[in-house]
Amino acid sequence: MTRYDEEIKSIIVLLQPKMISAAMSVLHDYERSKDLVQDVIEMFWIHRRMFKRNVSDIKSYMYKSTINSSIRLLKSSNAEAELFVDIDEAMFVADEGNDGDCEMYHARSTLVSEALSNLDAKDKAMVEMYFYGSMSLTDIGKIMNVSPRKVSKILTKSIEKIKNIVINNEMCYE
Repeated sequence: MTRYDEEIKSIIVLLQPKMISAAMSVLHDYERSKDLVQDVIEMFWIHRRMFKRNVSDIKSYMYKSTINSSIRLLKSSNAEAELFVDIDEAMFVADEGNDGDCEMYHARSTLVSEALSNLDAKDKAMVEMYFYGSMSLTDIGKIMNVSPRKVSKILTKSIEKIKNIVINNEMCYE
């Protein structure tokens, strides 16, 4: 493990209790808050090399991702019988009670995963930070060292690529 990784681990150890408290303020559920914070940390760890060695950027990312993910989780838990895949916020909705729709949901989510893996590393990271990390365009731009407008353009192109792959693959199975 590199010195940078060790520094990051020590920052995470210090931030984790505060992140759980932040999630608790939204979710009011300790276990869900702990799980959510673990997911945020895992996503950060995957993309840690993209962060500058600036502790304030890391803290900002961790707190904003925790709060945004908590809000998203709270909203999605209030949806009664619907499943949402984060890409394009309702692009893939399935009715849990209908086996055919659930199969389609799983097939689509597999296609989305495959489509994501076909993106360039930076484009994929931006999509994941935006949809899974709930980060703003400005925050992503700071981390990736590009303007928010450039982030928006990359996200738009990436989402279009993902949609095209999903649509084209679904047409093959009809």
